[in-house]
Amino acid sequence: MNLKCTKKEFLEMVIGVILIGLGGGCFRWSGLGADPFTTMIMAMSNVLPISYGNLFLSLNIILLIPMLFVGKRHMNWGTILNMIGVGYVSDFAMFCLQEMPKESLIVRTVMMLIGLAIICVGVAIYIYPNKGVGPYDALQLIAMDLSKGKVSYQTARWVCDGIALVVAIVVAIVSGQTLFEVVGVGTVCATFLIGVLVQKISGWLKQKQWLDNHSCQTAAA
Repeated sequence: MNLKCTKKEFLEMVIGVILIGLGGGCFRWSGLGADPFTTMIMAMSNVLPISYGNLFLSLNIILLIPMLFVGKRHMNWGTILNMIGVGYVSDFAMFCLQEMPKESLIVRTVMMLIGLAIICVGVAIYIYPNKGVGPYDALQLIAMDLSKGKVSYQTARWVCDGIALVVAIVVAIVSGQTLFEVVGVGTVCATFLIGVLVQKISGWLKQKQWLDNHSCQTAAA
């Protein structure tokens, strides 16, 4: 694991992580479901005496284990920033939005869509410098590596998101939560769209050379 990166690369990753956290906060506030990983953490945090941000960090530490064995090349500053930053930025976004009225379904739907867009842009930006990714996102890249490119990023993302979603549903049912408290239309949208949109945005960023001219991991699928 090489922790060297330029100031520009580091800034790109910080921006990406902040966007992912803000997008996650918008998803959570909407109450219409979130991306599967966020949904899983929400379901767990509803029954455990631990905040969303702390639980996000704890689960990522667990997911770091496979990275240490088969995904070290994906570990860098991006990994550390993602683990530490996303959950707490999401909590901050929720804190800022808590006084905003939620009666309007239209407003909640718009906020959900905004959250989806922000997350996709954030993931694309923080992966782009090729300086490490968060443990959850590394699972998809590890699958691509082990399959020698036969498994695309979208497919790997769908599988990981599907597993996270199943865990969220099981936790919700076992703990007596109302299923729609954690799973909704936003969950479905995120499950099927995040992988596709991240790859499209990453390809666009590379084509336009909007960021540093690095090879994009997700575009290699």
